[in-house]
Parts: sequence; structure tokens; C-alpha cells
Amino acid sequence: MNGAYVNLLGSLEGKWTDKSKSNTFEFSGGHITYKIGRSSYFYDSSQAGEQGNYGSILYGTKDTPTLYIIKNADNTLTVSSVDIKDNKVTIYSRVNSTKL
Repeated sequence: MNGAYVNLLGSLEGKWTDKSKSNTFEFSGGHITYKIGRSSYFYDSSQAGEQGNYGSILYGTKDTPTLYIIKNADNTLTVSSVDIKDNKVTIYSRVNSTKL
């Protein structure tokens, strides 16, 4: 039996960082900021395609990458560009909100 449907992006509220702590995702009220290196990209949840309870695609433009996000069983995120030439997978963990 399947559980109730959950909006993935709505469940990711807060800040997430990769192991190096230099790349981040921030989810805030339907707005998404993706910082990688010195570049920042901005998305709105209306630019997303839900892929069930655990996945979503953030559709980019010519200036922003299209990304997929998968929420893992251990409450981390797997993130990658859908660009076949640059499909490095990165794991993000939620930043403790008391340290923001």
C-alpha cells in the first residue's frame, strides 16, 4: 500500500549543504536558491516538475541548469544536472536551523 502523496519541494524548507560546505540549496516559501562555487541560480517552485513523493525536477533556462532532486531514505538529497556532459551527483544534508 502506498502512503499519502507528499509535495517534495514543500518538505525541503530550509538550507542544505554538500560535504564541502561550499555549495548550498535554500528552499524558502516556494523560492529556491542554488549556489555552486561562485554562481547562484534562482528558481521558483512553479519551474518544478514533481516526480512522485521523492523526486523533483527544477527546469532551468538558457542561463540556469536543469536539475533533478531526489530525497533519500536517510533524509539527504541527491542532486545532479540533467546535462549529459555535466552529470556529477552531489549529496546534500540539511543544515541545523539553530546554526543559521
